[in-house]
Amino acid sequence: MCYLYLLAVPALALVMGIGWVLEGRDRWGVWRAPVAAGQGAYRAASVTRETARRVPPSVVIAGLLAPVWGAITMLVLMPAGAVLALMLLGSGELPFVFAGMIVAAAAVSGIALACMLFRVGSALAQRAPDAPITARETAIYGACHHALIWVLFPLPLLAGGPPDLAWRDATLALAVPCGVGLVVALVVLVAGRRVAALDAEDHARISTSSPIEISIDS
Repeated sequence: MCYLYLLAVPALALVMGIGWVLEGRDRWGVWRAPVAAGQGAYRAASVTRETARRVPPSVVIAGLLAPVWGAITMLVLMPAGAVLALMLLGSGELPFVFAGMIVAAAAVSGIALACMLFRVGSALAQRAPDAPITARETAIYGACHHALIWVLFPLPLLAGGPPDLAWRDATLALAVPCGVGLVVALVVLVAGRRVAALDAEDHARISTSSPIEISIDS
């Protein structure tokens, strides 16, 4: 049952992300390119052809990855962290108590991060007006969240002296989830910059277009 739960959580989040991407397919405007038209010395000309712009690959990846990692953070890592925090706090040993406090704070921070990931996944996939800003804020928060956990959690275990087995185990155990979290933050940041670039491109095109061209695009 535990394995089914671990598989169901990201699968359901992935389905939700796919729905967001499909829903926002018609919100990316058009792509213009000059093409040759006509033949002959007096008929040959260059015209502008418009084709529907596809969802950028970086946005697709972020739109799918953000809700999946948000669901894993909310429904897998956060409960596991809460259980670990209770175990460490109840150990009675000062280094482990400090570590438990860090894990408890990380679990609370993880809830906020999960909510931000759900929000940014939807905003990017559907090209919301605030998507670039939301992506930047989420990426910064996510990077700080995972980097601080990776650095701070093993520190109390060093209070007793040189690095021991517990410190090494903690560092290695955190390497995978924190590494994945940093990658997700980078993907979200790249997608947000791509959306910002497209927004600037469309704004510049509309501001320099004639009234006729604007009415055709709309």
